[in-house]
Amino acid sequence: MKIAGAKKRLNKATPERIGKGRRRLIVKFHDNVTLPYVDGVQKHFDKFHTQSSKKLLKDFPGLSFNRFYGGLKPNEIKALIQKAAKLDPTYAPHNFFSYFAVDAPLSQDFKALIKGLRSWSAIDYVLPEPTFSTASVLNPENNPLYANQGYLQPAHLGINAPAAWNIPGGDGEGVKFADIEGGWNLNHEDIADHNASLLIGENYYGYYAHGTSVLGIVCAKNNDKGIVGVAPNVDSVMVASIEGLDSGIEEAILKVIQNLSFGDVMLIEIQLGDCEGYGDYYPFCSHHNMPVEARVEYFHLIRLATALGIVVVEVAGDGNEWLDGYMPISGPKFIFRKGSPDFQDSGAIMVSASTPAGGAHFPLSSANYGSRIDCFAWGEGVETCSTDDSGTASLYTSNFNGTSAAAAIIAGAALSFQGICKKTLGYPLSPGQIRYYLSCNGSISFPYSPKDIGVMPDFALLTQNLINAGPDVYLRDYVGDTGLPGQGIYCTSPDIIVCPEEVQNPEGAFGQGSGNEDNVMCGFQAEFGQDNYIYARLFNCGGTAASGVTVKVYWSPPASLITPDQWHYIGACQVPSVPAGNVITVSGKIKWNNANVPPEGHYCLIALAGTDADPIPAPGDFQTFDDYYNYISANNNVAWRNIDVVDNEPNQKLLYVPLEFLAVGARDRDLRMRLSVEAKLPKGARLFLEAPIGMAKRMLRPEYFMMAHRQGKLAVIPINPFARTDFEEITFPAKSKTKLRLLAYIPKESRRFAHDVSASQLYRGKTIGRVTWRLAPRLYIKKIKNKIKA
Repeated sequence: MKIAGAKKRLNKATPERIGKGRRRLIVKFHDNVTLPYVDGVQKHFDKFHTQSSKKLLKDFPGLSFNRFYGGLKPNEIKALIQKAAKLDPTYAPHNFFSYFAVDAPLSQDFKALIKGLRSWSAIDYVLPEPTFSTASVLNPENNPLYANQGYLQPAHLGINAPAAWNIPGGDGEGVKFADIEGGWNLNHEDIADHNASLLIGENYYGYYAHGTSVLGIVCAKNNDKGIVGVAPNVDSVMVASIEGLDSGIEEAILKVIQNLSFGDVMLIEIQLGDCEGYGDYYPFCSHHNMPVEARVEYFHLIRLATALGIVVVEVAGDGNEWLDGYMPISGPKFIFRKGSPDFQDSGAIMVSASTPAGGAHFPLSSANYGSRIDCFAWGEGVETCSTDDSGTASLYTSNFNGTSAAAAIIAGAALSFQGICKKTLGYPLSPGQIRYYLSCNGSISFPYSPKDIGVMPDFALLTQNLINAGPDVYLRDYVGDTGLPGQGIYCTSPDIIVCPEEVQNPEGAFGQGSGNEDNVMCGFQAEFGQDNYIYARLFNCGGTAASGVTVKVYWSPPASLITPDQWHYIGACQVPSVPAGNVITVSGKIKWNNANVPPEGHYCLIALAGTDADPIPAPGDFQTFDDYYNYISANNNVAWRNIDVVDNEPNQKLLYVPLEFLAVGARDRDLRMRLSVEAKLPKGARLFLEAPIGMAKRMLRPEYFMMAHRQGKLAVIPINPFARTDFEEITFPAKSKTKLRLLAYIPKESRRFAHDVSASQLYRGKTIGRVTWRLAPRLYIKKIKNKIKA
């Protein structure tokens, strides 16, 4: 095995090469013009008896009008159209037989020919043929370079391919795949076992490395050679080249359509280039590296494919173009702008590209973007197969880039997900369903970027939430939580239980039938100066049992935003199995060693749980706030607990019960957030927030700040003790940690009852951290502790 440096070849298939020494124009006649669909149709022009046609053939001798869709016979195209209309009731059949290709000798005045054709009233429009270019249950550890394939790793770094591989069909079994571009090394050591067949065209040397890289990402075999593809066990691999054809990409697409069935996947790894110097004549030519369907003659072919049930994955292109603003030379405008009356949907999955760094995916600077984009994936630093200029060597590259790489990743995801659906549901999904699921279940790109590049699929979400095929381990964020991710952070998990003594029968004490299933007060306080023991209640809302589950626990100081840089590791344990069906499973003990127990006070506990098929989401170091935000919003196997029980007898010095916490800024930048305090205290209670004067001024309106009492550098702000108080949104400086405290007074006659107070931090209206206290009498606290010990 050899590893080569990055080489992305972008050799363009020029019209001269495709046309074999001739230049081609694509001519569409009006639909009411009846012509036989044959090559050399100019022989039938005499039926028009028009001066335009006679003058045209006289002025441009040797002109030949041939079938544009010449890859199949007319009756074969008609059969496909009829089949598509039966399969897809939304499909409006298109008149493919009005398109012809005009081959013009190089000696002729090309612009004059265009002008002459446009003057003929029978012709709808004329365009030069564009140039094309390439757009920029497994054991994967057997593959030496698997560790470098970050795009396969769990979200938010990658698409979480291992979550699919543990489910039947997740390796692509049962699905066929076809790649349309220019060339490949089909004998590469990671590809040869597929016995890929060349359907049409010439395996062209200028594209060998590019096509080999694409196939490597999609379907490299799971062996001991190099990498592993997203879908390594697809039923068959076919390739179609746009090189060496009498026509071009349309012939390749038709041939692939003819060889795929409902549910199979076609990848179009071609983008439209420029129009070779004709930009002064056609506005279209000012757009470079556009998706193939930007031209109507190719759009209708793709729509035919999706109507036939073929899942089409298409590169968005590497032109840094805002697709919403694109207006074609003919037909409706703004065809890529969703919501526009001109929007045209081919049904293809259109793919853009992002940077890979740290899970905070920025749109790639060269990639096209806009509302039409469905999905994105890595467009930099992609580890995959490669080859040499002869197309014979089995090489590898760690820097395959652009929407070429991203579209290959998404094509692999489509194959994998379709394989799961066929095995689990018993039938394949339609192209529209596959596109919907892939584009609605995954990671978003950097949220502040104005460039819309869609969603990167996450197989943990796809398999768990949509077809419920795999295990889905979770800890509840609050009583009533059913495991759906994205509900925010409540920090009141009843499933993290800390005890000062080892519990001999944890299942009997905290499990199903114990009477404590939903008791948030089980194990609420550690004892300083001794060993403590932590237990976790686990659930599984997935379709299969989770085996070999790991539970990890951390502690943190109390804060309204508990970022992982404040976490301190306590320990871990293994749970042999967590059955499906949301049945409580209680973990074994996790010992909290005396030396690591902090002094008495209020603390937060964080628990993570997962297995190979539902991995623990690695917290990492969260260099950006977006890492953290994505982490807490998407993962249900992370839970926080910071509810603490505090004696509600007031401090004799203050006459109030002090509740201290930190308000925390994002790690990487200043960010606007909001503090909120919620209390349900009895009649006669009082509640205040103590904060630095500067912060108080910013989060209070002037009329309310006047009501605050000043104590040195602090402001004491009165708060409604019976409801929720939302302060003004303010800028929290990066890495700031501001000490705050609530001061609560409970009337003496109400101290025999327990009351709750919480302080939350909100970002974009969503709770991202919370501190909760229960103010209770000493007798209440004593009863809880005695019950746990018993």
